[in-house]
Amino acid sequence: MRKVGAARAALANLFFAGLGYVYLGRLSLAVLVLLFSVSAAAVAGWSGFVFEPAVVYALLVLLLGLGLFTVVHAVVVARRHRELRAKPYNRWWFYALWIVAWWFLPDVLMKYRSSLFGFEPFRAASASMAPTIERGDFVMTDSRYFGRHKPTPGQLAVFRLPRNEDVLYIKRIVGLPGDVIEIRKDVLYRNGEAVDEPYIELARPGHSEDFGPITTPDGSYFLLGDNRHNSLDSRMFGAIPERLLHARVEHRWFAFEPGDGIRWERFPEQLSDRTE
Repeated sequence: MRKVGAARAALANLFFAGLGYVYLGRLSLAVLVLLFSVSAAAVAGWSGFVFEPAVVYALLVLLLGLGLFTVVHAVVVARRHRELRAKPYNRWWFYALWIVAWWFLPDVLMKYRSSLFGFEPFRAASASMAPTIERGDFVMTDSRYFGRHKPTPGQLAVFRLPRNEDVLYIKRIVGLPGDVIEIRKDVLYRNGEAVDEPYIELARPGHSEDFGPITTPDGSYFLLGDNRHNSLDSRMFGAIPERLLHARVEHRWFAFEPGDGIRWERFPEQLSDRTE
């Protein structure tokens, strides 16, 4: 028999989900917590529910609630059973393995969540897509969308930069393969016809820019930032091959910028419907 402490069990569950249950000899509960945490994100992504802002909030509340429950429950179990029989896994090396696993598991899931679960959140680091997406906005993306559907003009896309595929940008698709793209006095023309773009922002009033005409290559797409005077986009690095289109932006679910704090008026908002 061994004495167990409520504080130890609670802190273990707080910092390394399930570890408190391992300490208390409840390995099945520890594994259950681990599986539930992963499966909740997986089901939300595979079902497509995560592309609704309300589901994102519900998922966050669910996971926070689960974490709080495990902490409280660990205290209850420890106080009811001051002494417990040691299990074969109640060894320092098993605790160490559990901690190491929890150090690496979130990194693995974060790195491969787009391919494993089909969704990926991003935080806008610049104002190149303002006012649609401003610096500090958190958006949810569907990383399997372009594998199932052809891109269409007006969609917001996350893509890999051709010259450095480790870098991801968010811009708006404005040109399909074969489209002739031109900008005259800040008005976008596609195949000779002016495109109505109520979502763009011109950072320098009174200053107009021209570009093109240029024909979008086969198998590629032309993307521009909504903040048209302050955006590094296809005008500079060229059209984006379809294979580099990573995900479609679905919605904004949070907005926070240091100095401004939480910007409640910025979320939630569905963005996938903002097409031409």
